[in-house]
Amino acid sequence: MMPPLEMSAAYPRPKLAILVSAASWLLVGCVPFPGGQGVVQVDTLPSGTIAVQNLQTLDIGRTDCLDATEELRIGSVDAQDGRGTQFSSIAAVGVMADGDILAFDRMAREIRVYSPDGTLSHIIGRRGGGPGEFEWPDGLLIGDGGLIFVPDRMNVRISVFDSDGRLRAEYPRELSGEAAFPWPGNLHPDGGLVDWKIHRGFRPGLKYPSSVTYRPVLFSPDFRSQEEFPPIVWEVVSGTSGFPVPFLPLPILHLDRQGVLWLARGDEYRVVKRSLSGDTILTFSSLAAPQKVSALERDTMAATWIPGRSIDPDEVPDEKPVLLQITTGDDRVLVFPRLQGFRDGEVVDIYSRTGFFQHRVALPSPLVLENRVPVFSGGKLYGVVKDELDVEYLVRFAWPIAGSTR
Repeated sequence: MMPPLEMSAAYPRPKLAILVSAASWLLVGCVPFPGGQGVVQVDTLPSGTIAVQNLQTLDIGRTDCLDATEELRIGSVDAQDGRGTQFSSIAAVGVMADGDILAFDRMAREIRVYSPDGTLSHIIGRRGGGPGEFEWPDGLLIGDGGLIFVPDRMNVRISVFDSDGRLRAEYPRELSGEAAFPWPGNLHPDGGLVDWKIHRGFRPGLKYPSSVTYRPVLFSPDFRSQEEFPPIVWEVVSGTSGFPVPFLPLPILHLDRQGVLWLARGDEYRVVKRSLSGDTILTFSSLAAPQKVSALERDTMAATWIPGRSIDPDEVPDEKPVLLQITTGDDRVLVFPRLQGFRDGEVVDIYSRTGFFQHRVALPSPLVLENRVPVFSGGKLYGVVKDELDVEYLVRFAWPIAGSTR
């Protein structure tokens, strides 16, 4: 078995550098162009890992970005809006092959299925411990033939439904460890499902966890056997009593449908592409200036971060995390950075799966990214937004480009 991936370790310096600046790859600004934009430096590390550095992204501001448009919003301040009930907390979103949209409402313990025009079609599940019922699902996955997989931590099982909401199967889910939000599981290209054992580690004398270990576990398609892969160890402070410290650079972990892991530490704009077996295939990075935490933000967040609890202002970092979330879809990698001039969740950077920057896209409304992962499918971006009253809505953004991948 390979040793665990230590995400806190320093990245080794490359030996071989190739500066890509041919005319066909050089394009300053934010307009569609096959193969990426700007000057790209490609390095080969001693381990054989390819490191891609995108060097022009720092200069791409709001006026240079492409603009997505909102074409659908589901939800309402009122109990009914004619297209489905008000959401309490949208924990996960899914998109079927025919365009139907799934939204898992965590507090209601149900999955609401909407047609592509936003009309409520039917509801799957309800609160409870009986067949087809939910207590505390971690998320939802959509498999071949429209099968819907729902891992439930409290009911200790994985329930499988067809697209009409009929319960097809239930499998035991006996994994040690803690919950993770958002849940980084996914279906595996060879069949089966990848779940996670998650454990926090403590060092003597520290009141916060000093590490978090994620160990991927592959269930066979019939769920009768398991295969464990090398763990990922994050040497980070994860917070007090299960709650994160404000502006703490938490780990970001995304597993795509091809069985590839995309990992990042929030304190730097660098993404690691890794196989489940532990091989680091690629790293790519871009330039982004971190934002400072103001004295007012520090004092305010320390006093009001958790109701009934306070933290020492000195525990709040001096700088805000640069990265907020990662997702994949349509052979692209979508990275959500925190940038000057944008609200959190209002901008997304698009990369090829080989790490080449392609576009920066501004969203008409900022997505909620804390404990949520947007879905990119069929050239559309699906996610959760909030209004000024903190009411949640499910939205679909039309993408401004088709583009090509590299």
